[in-house]
Amino acid sequence: MIVAFVVAHGLPRDTVDGLLRLMGALFGFNGNVLPKSKYLLRKLWSPQLSRHVKHHYYCGNMLDPVHGMVQVNCALCRENSRVSVLKDNGCFFSIMNVKEQLYQLISTCKEALYNELKKIEMLQCTDQIRDITSGRLYKNLRRTGSITGQDLTITINTDRSPVYKSSRTSVWPIQFVVNELPPKLRHQHPVLGGLWFGHAHPNMTVFMDKFIEELNAVGTVVWKFCSESVKSNVHAICCTVDAPARAAVGNHTQFNGKFGCPWCLTSGTQVAGARRYLETTGAARTSAGMLKDMDRALDWNVTVNGLKGPSPLVNLKHFDLVCSQAGEYMHCVLLGVARQLTEFWLGSSNSHEPFYIGM
Repeated sequence: MIVAFVVAHGLPRDTVDGLLRLMGALFGFNGNVLPKSKYLLRKLWSPQLSRHVKHHYYCGNMLDPVHGMVQVNCALCRENSRVSVLKDNGCFFSIMNVKEQLYQLISTCKEALYNELKKIEMLQCTDQIRDITSGRLYKNLRRTGSITGQDLTITINTDRSPVYKSSRTSVWPIQFVVNELPPKLRHQHPVLGGLWFGHAHPNMTVFMDKFIEELNAVGTVVWKFCSESVKSNVHAICCTVDAPARAAVGNHTQFNGKFGCPWCLTSGTQVAGARRYLETTGAARTSAGMLKDMDRALDWNVTVNGLKGPSPLVNLKHFDLVCSQAGEYMHCVLLGVARQLTEFWLGSSNSHEPFYIGM
């Protein structure tokens, strides 16, 4: 509770030390029940933390993973480093214990989750679309037996979040939500799967690879509700990220590059220094076609139809490389179409246009 309070309010070091001494004086005999400093609190917490978080180190020059307990060597630049130095320099990222967090989430939302699973089961035979769990992809997975009525599916997201206004330092969390929770609860309980902190954009292949390894190791989550035992396998069936992150996660060219669309084979045309998509319809991509292009890109060491090589997403068992990638609502709609239309209608620069509705 103390750690949660400190994090929620962003308390500085001196304040944390004072809070610990105050708590010890109020509730402890001779004030010795709690650590007296932030340093001692972190030292006490460290063994517990190792059960919940795994640190993975990478070369500060190449962002390539390195392995070892004390001394490590980068396979690309051949530089030798000590793990302690990499840790001090922030050359590591963290992957959380996904299975343990899922158990905690289920224990918190057990009744709502159980009832929603029953509701989803009843809606599988209807044409009504009310959520991701009644969409075509989900129903196909249920119909083919790839997922069962007790299984859980997740939607993954990652994005850059600047930490300081005056610095390029940023944090990239990997988060996911459980699709079988009711929408309100779903978005109240996102799960943190990984965290990358640093000055540079993450090596998304390395970052996502380790998260997917952790996710694939979850296995079966067994839980009970009203004396009924529920055995849930966990599957990632959707990834929704903004356009730059989508290119990094999918290991393909960005939206402003040739064949930058992850859903079709439209190459685009370079017009006035920018990539434009004219009134032509490209062939729809398929998951099998993308896998083939990824293999070719790897073998030939060239970009094939916008794909630079394999994506970590290929290691997700029931993930469709095309249909499982959804448009990201905030940037596409709220900060995209809706914002642009609002500026057209209300912007003073358009005051002489017939569509202007401002004052």
